[in-house]
Amino acid sequence: MAGDTYQWLYVWEGCVQVYKDALDGVRGSVVAVGVEVTGAGNLDDVVYYYADGKPTRYAQVKYAADASTAAGEEYLFKPSADGGPSILQKITSSWQTLTRNGEQVQLALLTNRSPDPADVLFKGRDTRTGLLRPRADHQGPRSERGRARARWAAHAGLDEAQLLKLLDVLEFHLGRDESPSSEPSSPA
Repeated sequence: MAGDTYQWLYVWEGCVQVYKDALDGVRGSVVAVGVEVTGAGNLDDVVYYYADGKPTRYAQVKYAADASTAAGEEYLFKPSADGGPSILQKITSSWQTLTRNGEQVQLALLTNRSPDPADVLFKGRDTRTGLLRPRADHQGPRSERGRARARWAAHAGLDEAQLLKLLDVLEFHLGRDESPSSEPSSPA
């Protein structure tokens, strides 16, 4: 499986949600799904548009062929292969652009990487919502969690209050593997 195929799993899931919401007459439902949407920065892979003024949801899809790197601070802070901005820096920049005119958004990082069990902020992730808040802002600035917030804010080029606003809308949906193929495997 390649990253593009993994991305299309989320596109297909969004399309099924559009169909299901239309059948069920859901208010605030998903009404359209965009792929590689212009103007969404690095959150352009899958965009979910909602009815009734609900915030648009912008998602970045990251596929990993192995489990050598878990999702956590180390992964999010790592510069891109060409030495450019990290994933967290790209998400922050896209968030700032998308909300520049006061638009309300939802953001998501969708990946098959598992969460780093040693990462202090990811340990507090709500697995129902994918959000690091409210636990990310528990404890003071000198605590392990407070020091992690300070590192994230500094790396993202934000102050801590801005980081917490970003974390209010940034979901981390992790560890979702591809469903097994229906093709029989070759004998070992």
